[in-house]
Amino acid sequence: MLRTQFKMELIVYSQDGTYSQSLQHAKDKQDEKEETTKSFSPLSIDLITDNHATLRELSLHLESYYKIASKRLADQIPMVIRYLLLQEAASELQRNMLQLLHDREDVDHLLKEDFDIGQKRESLLSRQKRLMKARSLLVTY
Repeated sequence: MLRTQFKMELIVYSQDGTYSQSLQHAKDKQDEKEETTKSFSPLSIDLITDNHATLRELSLHLESYYKIASKRLADQIPMVIRYLLLQEAASELQRNMLQLLHDREDVDHLLKEDFDIGQKRESLLSRQKRLMKARSLLVTY
């Protein structure tokens, strides 16, 4: 399952809004770094060749993509763990239910109502009937 997740992350996919925000953040960070470097160096070169600009742009795109991919993986791993735990609990529940079906004598014992509980239920039902009758008499009075 984890291998499948990693294979999915190899596909270059990200939501446009998330990607553009990450890219803008990386550009801002890069610009701050360049301003700091320019202010401390007495001889700054203002001309950057096209190759360097393209390389810088590509590195910003890659950095943004890998930040998003790492966040997605960090979110996916706990979900996979929860999913596996849920699958394990479901299989254990199924196994226990099958065991109960095989032990029908125990199931019949569990379905039988105790004598005391039956009497209490009957007395509560009769009490409820009497109270409902009293209520209807009070409403009509």
